This record gives sequence, C-alpha cells and structure tokens, in this order.
Amino acid sequence: MSVIAVAVAVAIAAGLAAPSLLRRAAVHRLRQIRDSCCERCGAPIDSGARFLIEGRMVCGACAGRTYRRVRGVLWGVVGISALGTLAACVAVWARWQRGEPHGLWLDGMLILGFPAVAGFSIVAARRLGPRRARG
Repeated sequence: MSVIAVAVAVAIAAGLAAPSLLRRAAVHRLRQIRDSCCERCGAPIDSGARFLIEGRMVCGACAGRTYRRVRGVLWGVVGISALGTLAACVAVWARWQRGEPHGLWLDGMLILGFPAVAGFSIVAARRLGPRRARG
C-alpha cells in the first residue's frame, strides 16, 4: 500500500471520528460547568476559589500551576528576545566596522522587533492571567 493511500485513509478516519470526539468533549465541559467542577482537574470548586483562565473555570490550585507555567514561558520569551537583540546589535556593529551599509535597516528592525515581541507577549499574558470569576 502506498504512502498516499495510507495518508488518505487516516484523513478520512480522522474526519469521521472528529465530530463525535468534539461533541463528547463539549458535553463533558458543560457537565463540569454545571456541577461547578474545575475544567482542568475535575475537582469540585467552592464559590470563593474560582478563577477564569483562558475562558475556562478552574480551581485555585490549577490557576496557580497555570500562572507559574505562563510565567516560566514568559521568562523564556524575554531571554530569547534579549539574545536576539544582542545578536542584532553585534551584527550592526560588525557591518558598521566593515563599512557595509546593506542590511543595516534589517538589523535595526530586529533590534526594535525583539523587545516589541517580548513586550506584547508580557502584556497579553497579563491580560489573560488568572482572574477571579464573577458569580
């Protein structure tokens, strides 16, 4: 059997199975919301410890874990952005020393772009961070 035939068979099987799996997940999520359960771990939530993270109602423990995970990822984004900015600065300095004006605009865009990406990521994470759920 050829690779293309296997890929087509897998795609057809996934297309047939997807609606029932999505429906089952939606019913499970609605049941958890109705029963006031955490949507991540399934533990019952009392009214004072509900948090809304990424559109999901979660308990305090899951909110803390998610917040720590996001904070770790953000430190990674900041580190990669700092290294990229430093590399772009070194590239600008090296081109300036060799007298090559071609590409300096690209390096300048990288110097401005890396911190902008890090800043936008931090702002987005702050806006989507754990919030106490109303009601």
